[in-house]
Amino acid sequence: MSDSTLLFASYNRGIKGGNFAPSANVTLDQIRHEEEVLDAFELGVKTEFLDGRARLNATAFYYDYSDYQAFTFSGGTPSVSNAQAENQGAEIELTLLPTENWDILLGVSLQDSSVDNVETPQSQGTPVGFSVDWPVDFLNDMELPNTPDVSFNYLVRYNFDVGQGNLAFQFDGVYYGDQYLEVTNGAAAFQEAYNVANVSATYATDAWSLRAWVKNVADEEYKQYALDLGILGGTAVYGAPQWWGVTGTYNF
Repeated sequence: MSDSTLLFASYNRGIKGGNFAPSANVTLDQIRHEEEVLDAFELGVKTEFLDGRARLNATAFYYDYSDYQAFTFSGGTPSVSNAQAENQGAEIELTLLPTENWDILLGVSLQDSSVDNVETPQSQGTPVGFSVDWPVDFLNDMELPNTPDVSFNYLVRYNFDVGQGNLAFQFDGVYYGDQYLEVTNGAAAFQEAYNVANVSATYATDAWSLRAWVKNVADEEYKQYALDLGILGGTAVYGAPQWWGVTGTYNF
C-alpha cells in the first residue's frame, strides 16, 4: 500500500503421510490411519510508523484439517485415528522503540479450534488386571491440543552504556489461557491458565558478557505435556520451577 504498509494474503497446503499404529487392543480395521491434509488461509497487514520506532503486524488465519491424525492414549494403549478439525483466530504483534534505550515487544494470539469424530478406545484395562469393554464412541467439538483461546507474550528491555560496555535489564514472559494438552480433552490433560515471567541483567562489551537471570520468577506450576489414560488416570510432564543462574561468554 505504501513504503510503510504491506497487505498480504496466503494459501498453503501441507500433507502428513498416513501410517500404521500397531499396538495392543488395536484391531486390523483400526491399524491404519490416512494421510492428514491441512489447507491454511491467512490475511494480514504489516505496518511501520512513528518514524520507524513502531511496528504493528496483524494476521487472521483459518486452518482446515482433513483426516486430522488424532492421537489418544485414554485406553492405556496408544492409538491414532482420523478426525476432522479446524482452527481459526488472529495474531497481533507490536514492537516499540521509543528511544535507543528501550525495547518493548507485545503479542497476543486468539484461537478457536474444534475437532470432531475423535474415536475413543474400545477397551480399557484396570489397575487390578481386568479389562472393561465399551462400544466404540466418537467425541465431537473437542479442542485441539495446546491451543488456548488466548495467549499473550511480552518483553520490556532497558539498556544504557556503562564504562566500556552496555548494561541491560530485561523482563519477559508469556501468559496462556486454559487449554487441553490432549485431543480427548480429558480432565487429566487439562491445564488451567498460567503465566511464566523471567528477569535478567546483562553487562556486555565487545569481548565478553555476563548475564544473571531468574526464570519462572513466580515459581508457576504448569504441565507441558499430559496424557489421559482413561480409567488408569493420567500422566504429565511439568515445566521447570523457579531457577536462577549466571551465564558468561567470551569472544576470541
